[in-house]
Amino acid sequence: MELALTIRPALLGLGRKMEVHATCLKHMHTIDDPYVGCPRCNEERPGLDVFWKALESDDADPPKE
Repeated sequence: MELALTIRPALLGLGRKMEVHATCLKHMHTIDDPYVGCPRCNEERPGLDVFWKALESDDADPPKE
């Protein structure tokens, strides 16, 4: 994954606005959410399936025993 950071001045030069753009070098396409990574690369890693299922589960429910 290749990350590109763009820093631009905000309105009236007060502060800065940062934009991150990510590109998958293996599949050569733009990544919508750099924090998640490339969806196609994630599909190729079966161990991450357990992680995604844990994120999708409702945390409000107590664990079942």
